Amino acid sequence: MLALPTLIKNFVVEVSPTVYTDESAVDVARRLFNSMNKDIANVQERVGMVLPRIPCQGINEAMFAMQQ
Repeated sequence: MLALPTLIKNFVVEVSPTVYTDESAVDVARRLFNSMNKDIANVQERVGMVLPRIPCQGINEAMFAMQQ
C-alpha cells in the first residue's frame, strides 16, 4: 500500500495486491481504510505505484535543469 506522509489528507489510498495476495487481505485493508473515511484504489503491481511517480517526475526534471 502507498502511505506517504500526506496519507491523513488524502481520501484515496493506493493498494497494490500481487497475484499471490489473498482477497481476504484486500478486504481487511478496505475495511480498515473505510473506517478512516478513505477509499482504496487497486493499482497494478509496479515499483513506486502511481501517486509518488507524479512529484518524482517533476523533481527529476528540476534536477536535470539544475545540472544544465
